[in-house]
Order: sequence, then structure tokens, then C-alpha cells
Amino acid sequence: MYPLKGMSNFDWRGYFELAGELFEGRPVSNQEAKCRTVISRAYYAALLVAREYVEDPQWGLGYRIDNDRVHREVPARIEQEGKEKGDTDLIGIADLLVELKKRRRDADYEPWYKRGRANVKDEAENSIEQAGDVITKIDAIKTAKTNPGSQAP
Repeated sequence: MYPLKGMSNFDWRGYFELAGELFEGRPVSNQEAKCRTVISRAYYAALLVAREYVEDPQWGLGYRIDNDRVHREVPARIEQEGKEKGDTDLIGIADLLVELKKRRRDADYEPWYKRGRANVKDEAENSIEQAGDVITKIDAIKTAKTNPGSQAP
């Protein structure tokens, strides 16, 4: 049952919108913490929209993934599907998810994150851009599968 009848599912794109609003919003006392939060929310938006694709039996792949394996299984299933179909967009989505995960892990756990190597603000901006790419591509797949006669962007 996906989605559960009578229940309103959270739209994970809300994390993406929040990341963008935080990034573009007014300065805060700790810009690094703000950028790290943006990186994290952008990753989770992309990951959980991609999870919907992997799990949904109507327009997605129809695989159920346990929460403790979601970070590994979502990109793996999408990459596998891409390779089986020869679909470079799916392979690209999987690659972006892996890259976003690495950046999120460092932003969440490493006190030295990117110091001296890259600006954390640039990393936050890159995360928003890449998460947006993942979401846009998955939305296009959903549109193409649910409205076969329509042209996906």
C-alpha cells in the first residue's frame, strides 16, 4: 500500500525548499552551521524523493527498502536499473546520490569539513544544485510513467 489510504505523506521536496530558503536567507551568527544544515537537508530531500521512486510500484521500481539500508540501497537499486535499461539518467541520479551522501556525511560529522580545500558555502550551493537535479529527473520519470502521452521536461 503506497501511499497508505487516508494518510497524507510528507513531501520530501519540503527539505529541498527549506535548504534553498536557508541558503538564500538572511545571514545568521554561524554561517558554517547554516551551510552544513543546507548540505544535509538537500541530501535528504534527494534521497527520500529517490526512495519514493524505488519503492512505488505504480510509477517506480516497486522495491521496499528498510530504513537502516536506505542510504546504500536507494542509489544501488537506481544504478542497477539504469545499467539494465542502459539509462544514463538513472545512472547519473545514482552517482549524484552517492556524491551528496559523502558531502552530507562530512558536513554532519567532520569538524574539519573542507577547511582549506573548499568553501563550505560553495559545497552547500553545489548540494542544492545536485539535489535539484535528482528531484527534477525523478519527477520527469514519474510524469512520463503516469502520463504516457506527455512530454517530460
